Amino acid sequence: MSRPIGVLGSEVQHVLAENVGALTAVQGSIVSASENRKVQSILVTSCNRGEGKTVTSIGMAHSLAHQANAQVLLVDCNISGPKIHEHFGLPQQPGFLDYLATDIGLEDVVCPTDDPRLMILPLGGSGAMLLEVLRSQNIARRLAALKDKFDYVVCDGSAVFSSSDASIIASHFDGIVLVVQCEHTRWEVVQDGKERLTKAGGKILGVALNKRRYYIPKAIYAGG
Repeated sequence: MSRPIGVLGSEVQHVLAENVGALTAVQGSIVSASENRKVQSILVTSCNRGEGKTVTSIGMAHSLAHQANAQVLLVDCNISGPKIHEHFGLPQQPGFLDYLATDIGLEDVVCPTDDPRLMILPLGGSGAMLLEVLRSQNIARRLAALKDKFDYVVCDGSAVFSSSDASIIASHFDGIVLVVQCEHTRWEVVQDGKERLTKAGGKILGVALNKRRYYIPKAIYAGG
């Protein structure tokens, strides 16, 4: 059975267009990290909800597909608030949780987009099956299978302090990008979140600063 084709909403497209320079820099950092060690699967998370990690995940996947000319799979494993399917106008089920918990084929859960280099894997399943699925060894095997099919697997995960999901699955990814909302999240919180992920076996690739504001120094206009 053919899967529906995802099309990214105009609002997020506008955000990506405004931040193309920053996204290119993130994409370049990921590609550089891949040259030093194998980095194909990337978990994108944040300390708290609302810091912009879902749009960052979409932007990273989009940039890798376009700038690196790679085949990219964007996965939604944000159990507490899945949004990827909404942004692309796709059904939530079936998806990632079904792929982990059953013998369903990849072709039955992955959705194409209007960009042939970018595919979407919605969350699917239900939250009730989460812990059983994530704590099983099946996730490592299934992620390995995804990496055989795609150049990069970008996963939008739950926030560190809103759920234990990110810590549970952290060790299964080649690297983690921590999204931080500028002038909102205290550095102590970021440090604590980073330590939780590393203690769980996660490998931090770097921090993506989001919603950064630029100010005109007072000295520039004070004497005008």
